Amino acid sequence: MVQRHLAGAYVVKGFNNIDYAHLAALPRPVDAPDRTALPIAGNDPGARKQAAELISLLGYDCVVPPAEGRAGSLTLSVESD
Repeated sequence: MVQRHLAGAYVVKGFNNIDYAHLAALPRPVDAPDRTALPIAGNDPGARKQAAELISLLGYDCVVPPAEGRAGSLTLSVESD
């Protein structure tokens, strides 16, 4: 729905499963064992990679779901396409 209103833009959905208090309290360094992972979703691999890089800079890992229609497990990463 958002994509329809932003013709030509790349939309990546993230941060919608964490509230502002946790967002401020939970950032951790890259190698921290207790670093929180946030799911992201978007159709464009390049846009997802940029979003994942931003989220990592803010102190979180990303969980990238498998492509629609493909079985598989979630991937924890900053995407490398």
